[in-house]
Amino acid sequence: MVQASWRVANIQAALKQQDWQEALKQDPDNVSALVGLARKHLGEQPPDIDRAFADLDRAERVAPGSEDIKMTRAAAYVARALENVAKTQLDDAGKSLSEAERLTTSNNVLDPAKHALAMAWVARSIQFARVDKLDEAYAAIRQAQRYADKQYSVKSAEEAICDARVMRLEKHAIAGRLMEAEKELEEARRLLPGRDLSKAESLLANSWIREGEAAIAKGDFQAALKACG
Repeated sequence: MVQASWRVANIQAALKQQDWQEALKQDPDNVSALVGLARKHLGEQPPDIDRAFADLDRAERVAPGSEDIKMTRAAAYVARALENVAKTQLDDAGKSLSEAERLTTSNNVLDPAKHALAMAWVARSIQFARVDKLDEAYAAIRQAQRYADKQYSVKSAEEAICDARVMRLEKHAIAGRLMEAEKELEEARRLLPGRDLSKAESLLANSWIREGEAAIAKGDFQAALKACG
């Protein structure tokens, strides 16, 4: 009895001091110590996520359904998501975040991963837009919108795509592909209704005027009317 009381006192003292290893020496299945050790691993730089999950798995076998285990596991998945983002493994990061969301709805836990994913997808969208891969840029924006909020918006990516649309418009206008240029202008307007596109509009209008003048010079009045319309 005395030995058991002494052991319990030692465990409690170790837990109070957050000496998780000492507590586990006294009681290898102590859930509080296992969860505390997992949190310690997550707080390391860089986080030791694999060891944290291993500690939580041990704790889960002893106390399945524990709320502390669930919340700490969610934090571990968030840490994994952040690690994935740092490696530009954005699809994997999304999966890790989804696992965390299954365990908690706490914004305090989830927001770091959501914000990191929003910024990463926006950055990827901008990269695609700058090399005129607009289908991929739009797809990346849709991903970013899943995680964006008032603090982390997709506006910068939309502006980059709008810029790419204007560049396409200019190329089409110079090449005389004015209907294609019109389509690019319409897409730019749809994407950012408040964007100042007056320069692009002026360029396109002047291109139509030149096309009309060229048609008149050739005597093609039907083409001239189309250009003026």
